[in-house]
Amino acid sequence: MTLRSKKTLLLSVVFVLFVVMILDFGIRKVEPLERFSEQFADVERTQAHQQANHGVTKTYERELEIAGTGAGLRELQLSGTNGPITVQRATGDNVSLHYAVTVSASDAEAAARKNSAVNIEQHNEEGKVTLAAMAGGKTIDHDDYDIAYTLLVPAGIKLRLHAEEESIRLEGLRGDAEVTSRGGLVELAGITGNVIVNGSYGNVYASGINGTITLNNQSGTATIEDVQGDVVLDSRSGKQFIRRVQGAVRGVTEGGPVYVSDIIGSVNLSGHDGDIGMDGIRGDIKVVTRSGTTDVVLPKDGGFSYNVEVNEGNLLTKLPFISDNPDNENMTSLKGTTGTGKWKVDITASFGDVIIHSPIEEARP
Repeated sequence: MTLRSKKTLLLSVVFVLFVVMILDFGIRKVEPLERFSEQFADVERTQAHQQANHGVTKTYERELEIAGTGAGLRELQLSGTNGPITVQRATGDNVSLHYAVTVSASDAEAAARKNSAVNIEQHNEEGKVTLAAMAGGKTIDHDDYDIAYTLLVPAGIKLRLHAEEESIRLEGLRGDAEVTSRGGLVELAGITGNVIVNGSYGNVYASGINGTITLNNQSGTATIEDVQGDVVLDSRSGKQFIRRVQGAVRGVTEGGPVYVSDIIGSVNLSGHDGDIGMDGIRGDIKVVTRSGTTDVVLPKDGGFSYNVEVNEGNLLTKLPFISDNPDNENMTSLKGTTGTGKWKVDITASFGDVIIHSPIEEARP
């Protein structure tokens, strides 16, 4: 074989080896891509399987008509089922209940079966109707169902409502109501009637109440304003803001503050381990407090007579008739009059401070 032939053969072998190497690299590169594609397809199949097993959630709308005042209905009671309760005034004499049932199930057919098992039963006892959500003749399981209620109620029917960790809203009603809420939101607007709110660990807002409102507040925050009627308070570790009331404010607060402002009427409060703040009170003031600060800002257009005693605390005011008690070195008194003296300021405090901001014109002991 000539030298030239040998070179040609060698170049051919090198070329073949180069082609084989390229093909091998391509095959090795395709294999990981194929494996990755297979893994991605497996993930898609797994997700689809999980979604199928997780099921569906569906909401069904329903209506219920209840005979009203014409049939002797006087009182209506309803408890929430993992959903809000909204109550408005009806235009007619009957009660109308709209409720939206939300269920979760493995598929749409199972959800429809669960929904069809739900029923709102009525228990009538001498004009007092209790509405109860049932499923298959049994008390409904709150883990399986969420129900949002909307009630339309005619005037003159008393309401008793209860909910936990959900909202209750009453608007534009003409009748008495009692609302009990734990860990939720209570909203009352434009109510003509007496209202009782039993709230704990939640929030209460009441506005435009024409009647007496009684608040039992445990560890919650409440705002009450624009009331034509009395406000009665019983608070345990709660916080209250009460303003713009044409009526008396009275009650007890323990372990939390109460702030009262713009009141046309008397204020009578007892406090323990909580601050009391007052501003713009046009009426008699009576406060008995222990271990808290009482801060009173009196209006300039009123006259007050003062009978204030502070034991183991500070009495701070610019009024000129502060005196010490010769029999008790820890007691300070404030006794005197400003203006006409027609309204009384009677405060007894121990282990806390009293601050009084008052116009001093015509002040006299």
